[in-house]
Amino acid sequence: MRAFLTGAGVTAAAALLVLGATTMGGMLRWSSPDLGALAGFLVSHTAVALLLEALP
Repeated sequence: MRAFLTGAGVTAAAALLVLGATTMGGMLRWSSPDLGALAGFLVSHTAVALLLEALP
């Protein structure tokens, strides 16, 4: 459990560092999500991930 929490902490810290730096540098702009586009993205990527797992 300790190794999992360490890995999750390192990943979260790295993500926060990258997202914070790119936001402050003007490379990212945060706005409300387009729910239709988000749903399409999640459905299509879920299907691809399941197919990659199911078909070796």
